[in-house]
Amino acid sequence: MGILSGKVAIVTGAGSGIGSAIALAYSQEGARVALVDINGDACEAAANIIRQENGHNLALTCDVSKRSEVNAVVAETVDSFGTIDILVNSAFSNPSFNRNFEDQTENDLMANLASSLLGTWNFMQACFPYLHKCGGKVINFSSAAFTEGQSGSAPYAAAKGAVVGLSNCLCLEWGKFGININLISPIAWTAQYDVFLRSAPPGAHEAFIAQNPMGRLGDPDKDVARVAVFLAGPDSNYITGRTISVDGGRGLLRV
Repeated sequence: MGILSGKVAIVTGAGSGIGSAIALAYSQEGARVALVDINGDACEAAANIIRQENGHNLALTCDVSKRSEVNAVVAETVDSFGTIDILVNSAFSNPSFNRNFEDQTENDLMANLASSLLGTWNFMQACFPYLHKCGGKVINFSSAAFTEGQSGSAPYAAAKGAVVGLSNCLCLEWGKFGININLISPIAWTAQYDVFLRSAPPGAHEAFIAQNPMGRLGDPDKDVARVAVFLAGPDSNYITGRTISVDGGRGLLRV
């Protein structure tokens, strides 16, 4: 019996990286999980890994920026599992890593806003009737690119800042319903970090690691997903409106 036994979770961006790690961790803790990703093949592959451990899940393809698709995901999750207790908004798209602001386009900004902000907005609205009934848990994502700044990441930072603002407002509005809304700000080695490195100058990785007090990047499974389990479980029932930095202490340096 895991600490999420009997719970139902939706995890967006679950086809890879942090989203996939969270979906697996939730399943291992007893939750039934709807894995959601715009990449249907990746989502199904991640779901199959969970099924090999006898986890109960759905693999659902969805563009989180399209409300009709979001509504369909929520309806299918409820039809299959009965309710929604936990929502994790992990999906994002950042096609413009390491590009100076003057070279960024409106399309770059809109791609980030569509996945991060609009996707979070859509799923929170669509899931609210169910979260309201159970006093559910919402986990959204911030980034050091927003809190500290990061050269070459203006659209991404702007979108993550908007997610933080949205989360803070809804924390105040939904607290009376017993809904907890918290954020994770991670630094972890994922496929997106590999994309970052491909366009970064030589030595960028070594310099980045040197700036981290713990001398390493986070692990999506061992580091980030375990924090997401805590925020979804009963031990966090009196925590809301907080951003937890899972960054090895790098944020302390403000570099």
